[in-house]
Order: sequence, then structure tokens, then C-alpha cells
Amino acid sequence: MMKAAIDIGSNTLLLLIAEISDGKIEVLHEEQQVPRLGKGVDKTGALNIESMEIALNGLMHYKRVIDTYGEIPVVVTATSAVRDASNGVAFQERVFEETGFRFKILSGDEEARVTYQGALSMLDGHRETSVGVIDIGGGSTEVAIGSNGELADYHSFNIGCVRFTERYLGNPPVSQALREDCRVAIREELSKVSLPLSDCQKWCGVAGTVTSLAYLLQNLTEYSTEKINNTVISRADLSYWEEKLGNLTVQEMEQNWPIVMKGRADIFMAGILILDEILRISGSDEIVVSTGGVRHGMILQ
Repeated sequence: MMKAAIDIGSNTLLLLIAEISDGKIEVLHEEQQVPRLGKGVDKTGALNIESMEIALNGLMHYKRVIDTYGEIPVVVTATSAVRDASNGVAFQERVFEETGFRFKILSGDEEARVTYQGALSMLDGHRETSVGVIDIGGGSTEVAIGSNGELADYHSFNIGCVRFTERYLGNPPVSQALREDCRVAIREELSKVSLPLSDCQKWCGVAGTVTSLAYLLQNLTEYSTEKINNTVISRADLSYWEEKLGNLTVQEMEQNWPIVMKGRADIFMAGILILDEILRISGSDEIVVSTGGVRHGMILQ
């Protein structure tokens, strides 16, 4: 059965069209746009007007793409930015009026559960053991833990690339002192909830921070789901890229790696720091990358 899923995130707008058979996902088409819907939400409590317009235009484009596949079921979800914003419901109503899409605002817990299934759906050989999934978003980070493919524990932390860049880092280049301030804040948030992080035998990462790191590590020139899936990122890799990117401007990063840094360069450092702190606390030295995520988990449902 063919289905489509759209994930309205705090930084990105993601489209997936796939064929579903026996719980397996065959990706037919994927697209990404970067409206930065979560811009300023942490400070103002509301979605940015310009970002909403960009997102609406993106959704109209996605509607046209989906229509080329005929009449297929479409599931649309929104996460942290819309969840936290005072005008999130108003945006939800406007999306329906202009596109016909009815979208569901996922709670942090729902997002963690769906992400767990979506992450594992794109990987082989990661269901037979205790696996932790890390989803670093623009406004929040979901950590989900399970074994044998079944979710056991999870939490959504108000730690995100956009949110913590705006709070602690500012525009690149980012000094060592600012990075340390951000790390302290990440540790404080992570310490508020007790999760059995050290019990995980394997860690899996989804979303833009880890997929972009996989792209950088392999020195790719085009985005390839096949090459990015199952890439292993070590804490040594994180340290290398933290130092390398810490001295670069947004313009330099976008010029060197336009495919993954356009719309992400200014918030990328926060993602590296969040990922490294979670791995440090868990006692793990590495994480495997999955191109799965919310939209994959929703499409399976």
C-alpha cells in the first residue's frame, strides 16, 4: 500500500512517500525544506509569521507532489515548535483551510514513541538487543529506549538545536566558552529525568544532526539514504567536527557543504553538543545513523 507522511518540525519540513508491505518501508520519494518554524518560539512563545508563510508554501508544494501519485492516504504531524506556540492551533486551522491537510500535534511522548519505530524501520539487525534512539530536533530532543523492537522508556527534553542556539550560542563561529555554557545547560536538562541510558547496548540517531554528520564523515557530494543509513559516528568524530566547525562562519559552512548545511549551519553546533552529552552520560562511544524518523513511524501506523 502506498502512503505519504509529512513531518512539520521546528527547523525542517519533511515529506516521505513510500510503499508499505508487511511492515517494511520502500521509500519512493523524499524531500526536505527548511522553513525554521521554531524561530523565536523559545523567546516569544509564538510561531514566526514569515516562517509560517514559508511552511505553508512548502506544504502546498508537497500536496502537488503527492497528487502525482494519485489518491493515497496522507498523514501530517507537527512537533515541538507548533506544540509550544501560542498560535499553534491557529496555524493548524490555517493549514487545513489552505491545503486541506489536517495535521496532528504530537505530544513529546507520542513523538518519542513514533520516532523509535521509525528509526528502527530503516535499519537491519537492531531489534534483537537493547537500543536507545536519539532524535535531536529544533525545539526538543526525544530519547527512547527499548529492546526486541518494543519501546520500554522514553522522554522528550526541551533541548533542541534552534532553542539552544538562540539561548546560548548565537551565530557561528562559536567560542569554546559558549560551547561549555551550552553543555552545562544540556546536562542540567538531562539530569531532570532518570532514564536507564547506560543500559543500552546500542544507540541509534535520527534527524538532521546525525544524517548531516554521516554526510560529512563520508565526504559525500550528494545525499544518499543508502550510504547514510548505518553510518557509525564516534565521540572522537564529534570532537573533530566540533573543533573544525567551531571556527567557521555560516557562509563558510554553507559554501563547503551546501547540501546539508543550507538552513542548518547556524544551529549545527548545538546538535553536536546535545548528541555528545547524551552519549557521554550513557557511557557509549558511538551511535549508528538511521534516516528513519517521525514520518516513518507514522506511515507504519
